[in-house]
Amino acid sequence: MRLDREDVAKVLSRLVGEEISIQALNNWCAAGKHNRRFPLEIAKALVMITGDKRILEAALQPEFGVMDDQAKIYHDYGSNPPEADP
Repeated sequence: MRLDREDVAKVLSRLVGEEISIQALNNWCAAGKHNRRFPLEIAKALVMITGDKRILEAALQPEFGVMDDQAKIYHDYGSNPPEADP
């Protein structure tokens, strides 16, 4: 299901506990609004809504990355992924 910006604003507001307006979303997305930065503290909520981790990847330095679900399993259990057969 595709959400429009109004729906995203409503769900973000509920998840973060503060009002996020559609105008705020529009400002954050506008290429010409260099003085309107996306607040990273709500990035997790946006990822939860959209399922898209690119906002987090863009915020991190190149030497860092975002774990996919398989990597998270290994991280949580403290083991390394099995080595592939040569």
